[in-house]
Amino acid sequence: MAATGRSRILGQDCAMSKQQVRFHAGKHFLTSKTLVLEDERQADFDELAAQMVEQYQPESPMDWQTVEEGARAIWMLRRTCRRFDAEEQALYAQQHDFALWTAEQRHRLELNTRYRTSYERGFTRALRNLEHLSKSAGEAAERAEESGFRHWRETQKLEFVSRKSTALAQRAEAQTAAVRQAMEIRAEKRAREKAEEERTDREREQPARREEKKGPVLPREIRQHLDIRVVDGKLEQSAYPSNDAIRIATATYEPTGLVRRIFDFPGGVPAEYKWAVTAEGRQPMKVAVWRRVAEREHRQWRGLFENPADLPAEGDG
Repeated sequence: MAATGRSRILGQDCAMSKQQVRFHAGKHFLTSKTLVLEDERQADFDELAAQMVEQYQPESPMDWQTVEEGARAIWMLRRTCRRFDAEEQALYAQQHDFALWTAEQRHRLELNTRYRTSYERGFTRALRNLEHLSKSAGEAAERAEESGFRHWRETQKLEFVSRKSTALAQRAEAQTAAVRQAMEIRAEKRAREKAEEERTDREREQPARREEKKGPVLPREIRQHLDIRVVDGKLEQSAYPSNDAIRIATATYEPTGLVRRIFDFPGGVPAEYKWAVTAEGRQPMKVAVWRRVAEREHRQWRGLFENPADLPAEGDG
């Protein structure tokens, strides 16, 4: 779920009122006045702090520390950008032709550029910590829900973070998780086989012993997150874990195993994927059905993930 600077991430029931937000921000941001210079307004920083508290709803001391560091980073970056713009305007007012600048003028611009780069890095680190804070809160809420499932909520992503590097990191993390999950599945299978052998041996030693009633075998479920967004009028799509990773993970999967595809649409649902937000589209697939879908996507890739309902009947190809 995309979030703006004024959105309440925890929902209407859990959100604090604006008066409560401002009170808590003022209470915990004890050093805020030391950040505001004479040419800046305290009210602007207080508004920024209130927005941060309203968005991330910190609870523990570490949460407050993370939100405060984020507000500081944003405030310092804004100040540095204003000064950089002012310095650049002043230099170009002195000499419009960059090629005719003196060494001192070039040095002034390079110095301000280094300052801005330094604060941009600090902001990137703070933003990463805030994203982790938001993700942790979302996971806690998800575990508390009876359904055991809800879509990952997305926090505000700014242009300072490289989308390509983030995607690579997420892909590597998802592949590692898939391999780890496959290893756990194999280990559990070996443990079940060993337990079955021991039970058989005990029954042979005690023929008269009644066989214990087995409980139902619950289906396992692997989740595949599909990120679908429209960029410059074109669909950009990615899957974590990939089809190949899930195919490896389910090589020894039980017949009752399930694969659930979770569709994320940060910029809204494209017309091609209206079926994915229906009740039927959100249902998990059995492993056999998922394999048919993945095989069809591999052989007949149309630039879209397949709708399981469009699969031909068994034997029709």
